[in-house]
Amino acid sequence: MEKEKLMLIIARNMIEYRKQSGMTQAELAAKLNYSDKSISKWERGDGVPDIFVLRDLADIYGITVNDLLADGKPKPIPEKTISEKVKLYITLLSAGLVWLVASFVFFVIKLAAPDLEKAWLTFVVAMPCFFIVLIVFCALWWGKTAQCISVSGLVWSLALAIHQLVVLKNVIYIYIIAMVLQVLTVLWFLLSRQRILGKKSK
Repeated sequence: MEKEKLMLIIARNMIEYRKQSGMTQAELAAKLNYSDKSISKWERGDGVPDIFVLRDLADIYGITVNDLLADGKPKPIPEKTISEKVKLYITLLSAGLVWLVASFVFFVIKLAAPDLEKAWLTFVVAMPCFFIVLIVFCALWWGKTAQCISVSGLVWSLALAIHQLVVLKNVIYIYIIAMVLQVLTVLWFLLSRQRILGKKSK
């Protein structure tokens, strides 16, 4: 098959599947971590996404890569089992469950030992657990930005928990370590973005 013809077939299929999904070019670009200009270029047939992007597109639409390359009328995309709203609700409910458990533990401690002054540390311990849950769901469903924010929250909540739970003479070292981890997290995020921008420029 000629290269130009294949480019036009992919462009037509990309447009059709995107419209079937009800997404705009900007929304699709956000899912792929590309610019809407890249989506527009591919849909005009001025370029072709690489095989990794084609695979990601197929995953988004619930189809195969062959469907994106096929000449002829694109088949209907299957109904999505989990919508974006449902994903958000599942994430929030799972994260909220951490605080529910923490509240239950707090009240049990207060009932068992009413004079215990540091029962509130239950909520300090719950903070890293909360961010771990967020990291898991961000890795499954959300983008790099959400992952970066969640990891940052875990870093600083762990520092706070260690500060409150462990008796140390030089508490400042905990926050210095947290600061280094924060810098590494941001660098990881920027490196991921740079890799994506590098793909766009090709």
